[in-house]
Amino acid sequence: MSEGLRPFPDERHADDDPGAPASTSCCAGAAGAAAAALAWVAARPGVTSVLIGARRLDQLRTNLDAVDTRLSPEQTARLDDVSTPVLNFPAVNNRDLAPSLAFAGATVDGRPTAVPLRRAADAVRY
Repeated sequence: MSEGLRPFPDERHADDDPGAPASTSCCAGAAGAAAAALAWVAARPGVTSVLIGARRLDQLRTNLDAVDTRLSPEQTARLDDVSTPVLNFPAVNNRDLAPSLAFAGATVDGRPTAVPLRRAADAVRY
């Protein structure tokens, strides 16, 4: 799909990146792409079970290989990296600008915020 036809041009697609999750290059040595994917999902924080959708016996066997598949920290980090969504506007503002506007230099939950430039230079305080 061409860049001009996408509703969200910053969105990642598996066919754009040869290292995307559809590629098994990051999981060489794992039982297979399905087993690696299921093992990765099962290891995610908060996941208590994984549903499989096998239609054939060979797919079931491949999916069951995930039980014994252990991904290395490097493989897990690679899958985490390529699966992190790229968020468009206003995600960056909500992450970076909003806390500074709301907390104006205070440290909240261990995260310091900056004083907005206009308020830092302004002699009048409200």
